[in-house]
Amino acid sequence: MFHWRRFYAVLIYPGFMLGVVPAVLLWALEGPLVPPHWAAVVLAAILLGCSVGIAVWTARLFVQLGEGTIAPWYPPKKLVVAGPYRYVRNPMIVSVILFLIAEALLFSSWSITVWAAVFMAINTIYFPLAEERRLELKFG
Repeated sequence: MFHWRRFYAVLIYPGFMLGVVPAVLLWALEGPLVPPHWAAVVLAAILLGCSVGIAVWTARLFVQLGEGTIAPWYPPKKLVVAGPYRYVRNPMIVSVILFLIAEALLFSSWSITVWAAVFMAINTIYFPLAEERRLELKFG
């Protein structure tokens, strides 16, 4: 059965961070696109594969084990500590950062590289300060 809430969760957050922001950065801050070196394309393809794999895996865990989605309006009801969550605080953010790095390689873009670093810094600060406390209150 198709779930609109899950569909929007998959489109809105990742779509904005991985699509809209990089597109605006390329349009506003960078000149004409330069074809990437073949090695950059190969590395980007590997990173994209890892990124998508992690994203699908973690989203699936949220649906199957957590009984929710990545969207704040339909969060997991149960704490997910399986799969990559055993080793990484937020593997979804790792997935987004890998994707941004792949985009930076494909577009030979310094602005997307900076965006990836800023995104990582913001989330490195935000999750321990804000989300960790909420998770502790919700799940014990």
